[in-house]
Amino acid sequence: MYLAVLKLFWLIRQGIDWIRIHALRYFGHEIVQGGHGNRGARAGKLPLSDWRYPLSVVLALIEALLRMVWQVVRWLFFLNTRSVPEFLLSVVKLVLVLSVLSVVGLYGYLSGEPDSEVLAEYQRLHQQHTATTLLDQQGQLVGAMPNPQRQSQSLGGLFIELVPPVYWDVLDEQTGRQVSFDYQETSLWDLLFLRETSYKGIATADIVAAFNPFATGSNSLMKRLNNALLSVEQPESRCFSWFSDLCNTFSAIRLAKHTFPYLAQNNGSEFKRWVAIHNSLRGQADDFNGLRATAATVFHKLPEQLSNAEQSLLAVAQLKQQALLNVDNWEALTSEAAAVTQSLYQRDQNALASEIKQGLAALKQPRVTALNDVSRPPPRAILNLANLRKRTARALGEFADLVQQRLAAEYSRSDGLLLISDAQISLPVRDNLVFQQKLQDRLRAFARGCRHCGLRQTLGAAAAKPESGATVQVLVADQAGKLVRYYKQGQIKDRSVGQLSTIPAAVLLASKGNSADTRFCNQTYRNLPSSVKGFPRGVANCDTPQQAGHSLSFAASTQLRESLPLFTALRTQATSGELMKLYADFALKDLRTRQGKTTHAEQLVYEMSYGIVQSTPLQMLEINYQLGEILYGKGDPKALQSTSQFLVSNIQQQRRYLEFSEAPSAVRLRGHYLRTQASKDTLKQLLSLEMQAGTGRLRTLRNIKNIRFLSTKTGQTYTKQQAVRDQWLLANVLIRGKRYSISAFVGSAADDPRGLAEQLSVAGMFYTIVSEIADSLD
Repeated sequence: MYLAVLKLFWLIRQGIDWIRIHALRYFGHEIVQGGHGNRGARAGKLPLSDWRYPLSVVLALIEALLRMVWQVVRWLFFLNTRSVPEFLLSVVKLVLVLSVLSVVGLYGYLSGEPDSEVLAEYQRLHQQHTATTLLDQQGQLVGAMPNPQRQSQSLGGLFIELVPPVYWDVLDEQTGRQVSFDYQETSLWDLLFLRETSYKGIATADIVAAFNPFATGSNSLMKRLNNALLSVEQPESRCFSWFSDLCNTFSAIRLAKHTFPYLAQNNGSEFKRWVAIHNSLRGQADDFNGLRATAATVFHKLPEQLSNAEQSLLAVAQLKQQALLNVDNWEALTSEAAAVTQSLYQRDQNALASEIKQGLAALKQPRVTALNDVSRPPPRAILNLANLRKRTARALGEFADLVQQRLAAEYSRSDGLLLISDAQISLPVRDNLVFQQKLQDRLRAFARGCRHCGLRQTLGAAAAKPESGATVQVLVADQAGKLVRYYKQGQIKDRSVGQLSTIPAAVLLASKGNSADTRFCNQTYRNLPSSVKGFPRGVANCDTPQQAGHSLSFAASTQLRESLPLFTALRTQATSGELMKLYADFALKDLRTRQGKTTHAEQLVYEMSYGIVQSTPLQMLEINYQLGEILYGKGDPKALQSTSQFLVSNIQQQRRYLEFSEAPSAVRLRGHYLRTQASKDTLKQLLSLEMQAGTGRLRTLRNIKNIRFLSTKTGQTYTKQQAVRDQWLLANVLIRGKRYSISAFVGSAADDPRGLAEQLSVAGMFYTIVSEIADSLD
């Protein structure tokens, strides 16, 4: 002990002398002295009073520190080439030191506190890459819808509640069992002494391996999940040349640090779920990905219904990134799955291994049925399409646009952490497919029989060639507001609705106390035309309203193509504010507003009286449904629903709940109009005129069986050559005691000057459509 202390003092003295000598050397340098150093008798004196001497001491200390670091680095890293053994020893030192440093650095980074904002970022990516499963009223999968907030072209994967055990076992075993959800029990010493080889899903050797340009990239589940969330289709080309694996590794490490504590909860249930959703497993290359989508298209099963053999096959296909319905060698894939499961289960679970082997041997490659060559495939074939993207398009058609809009609206109201995993649509898909096919048949039959109509568009044209046919849309909603029938052919934009324009005016005037028999003057106003017989420009004054043509009843005024009496009533009875509010409550836009100009009351009055209010069949159905609920229901109308309910997952709180799809309607009639029974009775009378026996233009529709008409209103528009351009129908009916609201439209394309037909009765056209609706809902 005494000698050790003496040795220590000796080393300290030697160090001080070394620093003193080197400080003097720096001090005596010409650069420091600047040509004015100590000379003669002063040369041997210590220059302690000179300010340059402390600077020289600092430089000497820096040199000593650098020499010490250099010796350590040289001993650790630099290759000593004096002999082959020393050279090899240096290589071993280098590898060991880099390995230890990488493990220490990796553990230090991963064990740090996760950032909640970064976690929320990955949770949003999870949300955006999770598609919504579409279910019918019986809970059967009819399609899928990509997340409307997604930033990539990927369709996404379908949400899965529970991950099957064999599927997970195969994935975990084939990727080296790098995922341990008891990560808190792993210490740095466990990693350094190889008691554990991974931490938070990241292998300790990943960083060193990533620097090796000749090593194959790791196939860890964390890396695969990271690439899926970041939409990296080709991980090997993510960074330039040899650094791709390095980029993927560091990106996966960042994912692990901030998300693994969240994903590892409940024995890793969330991590397993993310891995099953976000991956390259799919039935076909252009379809939705993930376990649930692939199980539905390949085996027509839910994930929890998969056999053990099917689970193992799907896991192997996921690791090999093969589309199961496009695989070249099915036998090779099943053989590989059998070999993997044999090595996994044969020792401890021999019975399970034998069961999986037999099940894989019995699995036959699924046959893919293409419907491209089938003009009218049966509904069953459409609903069994082995491609969810195509199944959605064929089964729902443009009804899917309504679902997409509803999903987008729901997501826009969330905080980014709500995930709509399932949506139950209101449409009975199988029944609606039958309805569409039969309606097309009826329309074609009507066109063949209507030889005097002068049809200029093809009715019931095949969906593959919509441009060759008329524009048709038929919508039916039940008394709860759910869309139960949907047919659309061609593109329909806002257009004039003809005499349907009088509905808002009738609601306002009835609410003001006018009865169906109230007389409205046919008063001349700025050369506006009038459809009143004998008075095409109206009358100068209203002193003789009882004379023929000088005035019309409220009921008769709503039946005219150019209703100057209705114009007079609105102009004299309604204020500008009331008219503006009327348009807002009916969710209508006048022509001046559409052109970006300031509107005025006279413009609104003109549009409602002359049949040029613009709308769409869907918006008119919303108006018709709300009026039907006020007149014939409980008086509590809701918005039309394309979806019945959502299954929502709160990503942050990890809970799931049902949410009924009740969105606010843009049409707001309740409480604003028709508050008295007298006003309701007036509107009922106005909306029943067209069904009156003997005079009603729709009286022939009374012959349709099993249907009772509560209200009807038609509209018709014309081309410049007075050919029929469009025909509209709104109706509220009872079928088997249930109330339904109908909106139907038949017309030509908006830019087609030919129009629909030379002459075409609304009764003949809509008898065909309503008959099929009645048969379909009966």
